[in-house]
Amino acid sequence: MRSDIRLAEVTEENWLEAASLSVREDQKEFVAPATGILARGYVYRGCKAKVHVIKNGETAVGLALVREFTDEPLGYDLQIIAEGTGNGFLPRREG
Repeated sequence: MRSDIRLAEVTEENWLEAASLSVREDQKEFVAPATGILARGYVYRGCKAKVHVIKNGETAVGLALVREFTDEPLGYDLQIIAEGTGNGFLPRREG
């Protein structure tokens, strides 16, 4: 299977698709729900936060939230939710 992984901007046209993404039950303690990630992107807009839809072709398989930290040490916060785990998009959690 050929993957065409890319990042897409969250828009008025695709935000409902982005909000409907979920993870397996055993992953829920590790990752915020999609609606939480979208909300954090809005709340942290002053830190240049941006939420991207991770797409495989035209199918949304995840979300990535990237924001700048303004406190020392400087860095970035990256949070990913993906329905594509186990398909080579993200590592599968063993155990």
